[in-house]
Amino acid sequence: AIGAFSNGMLLRNWYNILDYLMPARTKKTIAVKMVMDAFIWGPVCILLAVGGGQVITGKDLPTAWAKYKEELNKCLFKNSIFFSLLYIFL
Repeated sequence: AIGAFSNGMLLRNWYNILDYLMPARTKKTIAVKMVMDAFIWGPVCILLAVGGGQVITGKDLPTAWAKYKEELNKCLFKNSIFFSLLYIFL
């Protein structure tokens, strides 16, 4: 449920916003979009996955928030920084 909601409707709208704000398809624009995606959408996606998973499994909101804060830096590094660098060199 979390994946279908966040990866479907929300991501489609997120990328439409990025394309509206930066319609050019230059290397610079693509790089800026990647950074914005990593550091703006990344934490939102992690919150939906980790925090939402905690709530769905019956945890209360303070527990879910604590788990999100615990996982944020690890996930943000792996998903945002590592994969952004990987995409640049592919």
